[in-house]
Parts: sequence; structure tokens; C-alpha cells
Amino acid sequence: MAAVVAMCVALAGAGMAFLWFYVAWWIPVVVVVVVAAAGLILRRSGPGRVATAPRTAMRLMEWQILLPGSLAAAGAAAIVVVEIYLQTEEGWSDEAKGIVTALSAAITAAIGALLVKGAETYDESWLAPPIKRAFEEGLNDTFARGTPGDQALYSLQGNWDRADRRARLEAIEKALKAAGQSA
Repeated sequence: MAAVVAMCVALAGAGMAFLWFYVAWWIPVVVVVVVAAAGLILRRSGPGRVATAPRTAMRLMEWQILLPGSLAAAGAAAIVVVEIYLQTEEGWSDEAKGIVTALSAAITAAIGALLVKGAETYDESWLAPPIKRAFEEGLNDTFARGTPGDQALYSLQGNWDRADRRARLEAIEKALKAAGQSA
């Protein structure tokens, strides 16, 4: 799945670079802002539903991937745009070409490390930490220590990746139903 996300980020970046050069520069900017805003709205709408509708909360919070994903795609587009703008012309001195090539490589490496690299570990870096935090805060003091719900919420075994989140969600929903706190 991580390869699919990374590929989507790269393709979206290439598409935005195409729009930048062949349609209008502002279109990819608007796309990034709208998609990032949607991700931010979904990120903020999930935590309030954890105690009453944990499955809905989980689904909403998983769509928060739109926020960092759109920024990573913008980074991929920026790499292409910078590479094209920093191409050297004939007649430039060898020193000038070397400086521009080094600058282009430095900018590409920085953008790649800051934005695009996270797409490879999207679940561990973009999704798991805020979802774990939202569930722990939203269900704090809901379950007695040592109960299945408490173990699903705070267990150090496993992590909060997609498969583990599903298993934890099932146990949390069962525990909430048993306590009569959720439908």
C-alpha cells in the first residue's frame, strides 16, 4: 500500500507540474489548498466522534491523509518545476552550470526529504500517531484497567497501522457496546 501512496503522490506532482507549465500556474496551487483543507477538516471532525461513533471517527481521521499527501504532491511538483527553471542555457560558463546543477540538486534533495519521503511511510508517520492520540484522549477513563477495551486502547503490543487499527477498533466497539456507551 505504501508503494501505491508514493506512486499517487509522484503522479499527482507530475500532473500539477504539467498544469503549472501548460495550463495556468494557479490551478495546482488551488488544488493543493482545497485538498489540504479537506484533509484538515476531516482530521478535525473525527476526534469528537471517538466515544460515540468510533468507526466513523476512524474513517474520518484516515482521510486526513489528504493534508500531508497534497503537500507531498506539491513538493513533487516543485521538484519538477525547479529542475525545469534551473536548466542551464548554452553559452553559460562551466562554473555557472556547475553552480546551477548543485543548487538544483540541493533543492531537489531538500524538498524530497521534507515532503515526498513521508509518502513511503504514510501510515506510521501521517496516520497512526494522530489517530492513536485521538482515541486515547477521546476514550480516556472510559474503560477500567485491564479490561479488553483498555487493552485494545493502550496495549503496547502491535502498533496503530491499518490492520492493527481495525483489530483495536473491533475490540473497542465491543467494549463500548458491553458498557452500553455506543451503538
